[in-house]
Amino acid sequence: MSEPIVIHPSDVEDVVWPGGGRGKRMVTPAYPGSRNLQVGIIYVDPGKIAHRWHTHDRDRAEDYEIIYPENFEEAYLIVKGKGTLCWRVAGEEKHLEVKEGDAIYFPVGVVENQVVNTGDELLIIVYAVSPPVRVVKLKNDTTRK
Repeated sequence: MSEPIVIHPSDVEDVVWPGGGRGKRMVTPAYPGSRNLQVGIIYVDPGKIAHRWHTHDRDRAEDYEIIYPENFEEAYLIVKGKGTLCWRVAGEEKHLEVKEGDAIYFPVGVVENQVVNTGDELLIIVYAVSPPVRVVKLKNDTTRK
């Protein structure tokens, strides 16, 4: 039988996502060794975005590349603040306001998307993904563990 594992914010390094979001990958395959789940927290300042426009296949930044596995799903829980969920379908951009207490589900094959903090306070998002993404360092990435 396994015992619970507590991960403290000080146990993991800070992450900065392209677009202005920052946070922590709290539960990952690298630490503490999750095979099927990844959980983290994103902090987004007013006027910034959690993560730039992206789809859930591959996303490449200057220092790393995120490779999304088959059957990737993601969920956001808005813990504090408000924002706008933006997505693109066939070249058309769509928007939906989200606020504290709302959950956003990104099903397998979700279209290009991003979340913008449209409020006057910090937007805090807890996210969970399954299966976990693979983050590949390119150059000298020191923003993740």
